[in-house]
Amino acid sequence: MNKKSKILKSSSLQVKSIFLFLGRIGGFLVNFLIPIILVRLITKDEFGYFQQFNLMYTTCVIIFTLWLNSSVYYFFPKSSKTEKAQYLIYILFVEAILWIMLLILFFIYKTQFLNYFSITGVENYSWAIILTIFFLFISSILDFLFIVEDKKLHNLTFFPIDRMLKGGLIIFLVSYFSITGIIFSFFIYSFIRFLYTMKFVYKYFKDFRVVSFSNTRIILNTLFKYSLPFGVGLIAQNIALRIDQFVLIDYIRTSQFAIYSIAFYGIPIINFILSSINNVAMPEFTSFAKDKDYVNIVKLWRKIIKKTISVILPALGFFVLFAPEIIILLFTEDYLDSVFYYRIYLFTVLLSASSYGLVLRAANQTKKVMISNVIGLIFTLIAGFLLIPKYQMNGAIFTAMLAYIIPVMLQLYFEFKFLKVKFYKIIPIKNIGINIFITISGLLISFGFKFLFENTIYILISSLIFFFLYVVFFQYQFKSFILQKELGTYINKIKHKQTC
Repeated sequence: MNKKSKILKSSSLQVKSIFLFLGRIGGFLVNFLIPIILVRLITKDEFGYFQQFNLMYTTCVIIFTLWLNSSVYYFFPKSSKTEKAQYLIYILFVEAILWIMLLILFFIYKTQFLNYFSITGVENYSWAIILTIFFLFISSILDFLFIVEDKKLHNLTFFPIDRMLKGGLIIFLVSYFSITGIIFSFFIYSFIRFLYTMKFVYKYFKDFRVVSFSNTRIILNTLFKYSLPFGVGLIAQNIALRIDQFVLIDYIRTSQFAIYSIAFYGIPIINFILSSINNVAMPEFTSFAKDKDYVNIVKLWRKIIKKTISVILPALGFFVLFAPEIIILLFTEDYLDSVFYYRIYLFTVLLSASSYGLVLRAANQTKKVMISNVIGLIFTLIAGFLLIPKYQMNGAIFTAMLAYIIPVMLQLYFEFKFLKVKFYKIIPIKNIGINIFITISGLLISFGFKFLFENTIYILISSLIFFFLYVVFFQYQFKSFILQKELGTYINKIKHKQTC
């Protein structure tokens, strides 16, 4: 067996994670490039429509699939072929029923829906909108099946190819056919994805055996019992994180929505770094929680925050200071008005550094995660309907911040209470102070590059290189660099070679 075959057949969790991570990164990069290319080819109004359709489709899939797809993680590993087929077919069946319910609502309120999104002249294509949602519903299971079946090559190649297909269709059709192009690019993409899903799950249809009504009810009860508790929390969280945009649509022009939507692009790759750190730590947290070893949970949690802070604080500082240059580079000068909203929402990344929710999940306290998200949704709805009609985009960005802050703070409160510790036992205040000092001092010097160059690209590249080296050097000196041990080993090897 050659090396390639060994890697592909490896059951190592680390190998699986690497393939999944690389595939997700590839997909993310392609997805990130789509709007950057689009803003250079279409008008603000057209880009605003694209963002609204993208918001609608992603939200529908998240909410109306009820997180049922995630149940394959639980039911597949130790199930027979027939049992796997039954679980999968029933998941797809439930999603089809949910789509039919959505279809009925759509045709009852079609006029109101099209007016709400200010869509005119495309009434004859409404069938494409609702079929797109159906195709996306059914094909949403793919991502979960690739992981549970350990399809390493699929994980590595599917996400980038999937996003390239989506991006290519959107860029081509929207450039030539405006709003109609938006509708049909999503439709064609979702249909191709649906066909691939049917091909991939065909083997399960062959293994499916019809069961009695009582057994059907048992299977469905099992699926809902597993999926709904955690799913309700995630649905509440995702509604809350999007409610500002859905309410805002009714009060501003499409071109203004295009400006506002830029606020949520954040810092590229940062979430992948944070999720990677958290995923690696999760098994240890779970092990400590099962043993009720709260002392080691506190130590591990504090250690993780030290690592994440050393990345997030400098990244946040740089992106806040150079936000105008970043927006111009990525989205052109036409979108400079988004800088204010972009800078505000960037600060939510600070809460991500806390690795909130890890302890609750490890300790099987997911009900408190759900409670936090539901409470956050309630406050967000109130804020959204009170503030957005009066303050429009300013009210919306405040609502968006609330949607993020409230659930996080509640989860942290539950976690501190569960561990019976004060926040200063978890939060490394000294380390935060050091990183704030390094970040601010580095930015003060980096700011000078704005006066040295007029070209936006020169400003960003020169300031980024200097700031990166400055931060790494001083973090290493203060022993707060995320790869402190690895960098130290590398430096010692160089010193050793020089002395030989």
